[in-house]
Amino acid sequence: MKSMLKLMFIVIIVCIVSSCNYNDEEEKNVLYSASKGPFEIIVDLKANEDNSILITRKLKYKGDQDIQIHHSNPLISVLVASRGSNIAHTFDSIGLKTVIKSNETITYSAPIMFQAPKGDSMVSVLASFECDGNAYSIPLEFEY
Repeated sequence: MKSMLKLMFIVIIVCIVSSCNYNDEEEKNVLYSASKGPFEIIVDLKANEDNSILITRKLKYKGDQDIQIHHSNPLISVLVASRGSNIAHTFDSIGLKTVIKSNETITYSAPIMFQAPKGDSMVSVLASFECDGNAYSIPLEFEY
């Protein structure tokens, strides 16, 4: 009995010293990304227990000087549908401009919540904009 208590005490001390704690929230956040040239779109997906997901959209610029992009609304479109469904992104051409600083990551709009049963959903993301006369279209798709 004494040896069992001693073993349990050692295991507890090792866990405390090595900071082994389990945080379920960290396990539910997943990052997806796609790049084109000096730009990277980043999608932060947080799964909720009620079959919904919360998606945050970001655009990272990896250049060494400040730039201005011309875009529509939304800058980064997100659609969630059942696997096998046709997905078509639409953009409102209203002539928006956004300045992005060197090596800056911007978060586009507030996070969006979707109903998405895990294992049966497809997430489609598309960033569309112009910079210095070049058109950029950065697609990203993944199963959820």
